[in-house]
Amino acid sequence: MRFDKLSMTSHKKALALAEKWYSTPGSILVGTELALHYLTKPIDTSAVASLDSLFAIPDFRINEKVFSIIARMRTLSSKHFLLQTRKPDEPVLTYGIKGNIIDFYRSEIEERKRASFPPWNTFIKVSYVGKKDDALLAMEHIKTHFADYAVSIFPAFIATVKKELVMNALIRLPKGSWPDAQLIEKLRALPPSYSVNVDPESII
Repeated sequence: MRFDKLSMTSHKKALALAEKWYSTPGSILVGTELALHYLTKPIDTSAVASLDSLFAIPDFRINEKVFSIIARMRTLSSKHFLLQTRKPDEPVLTYGIKGNIIDFYRSEIEERKRASFPPWNTFIKVSYVGKKDDALLAMEHIKTHFADYAVSIFPAFIATVKKELVMNALIRLPKGSWPDAQLIEKLRALPPSYSVNVDPESII
């Protein structure tokens, strides 16, 4: 049985498939992370494949995601849990397999401190979607508009959506400096074609 975003077009359909799978002994469910939201009862055996590709995603919360997937799958599995990886020495994999959330937290928070990631900094992401020339011009405006702040400009991880370019600007603020009245006014002055996200779940 297949369980992913393309095949599960509604919450009702997802619930029905999960129940059908649980009530069909010997069946195999192949799914994405979406399936974890609907697997509420123990399962005999589970396997996580192709997890290594997540490490290529340039997002500061990716280790959280990896740890969460492994820990949830491990908890669901009553007999066997398999993890496919080319990086067996990656600390987050060990923490997830052992369910060691305390050491994972300590390691992750220290790494974020060294890299000046949240919670040690506040991130504000300003995004723009449009034709290539418009998007590049919009980011030039951001550089000028926020010249008094540390701003990084980069394309989104999925840079093209429906033939339009997605560009992001990331403003980094030292811990304790938000809210900033001057910055708030500058953000409010942006036209509605920009989207603003304070403390975003993802910077990509």
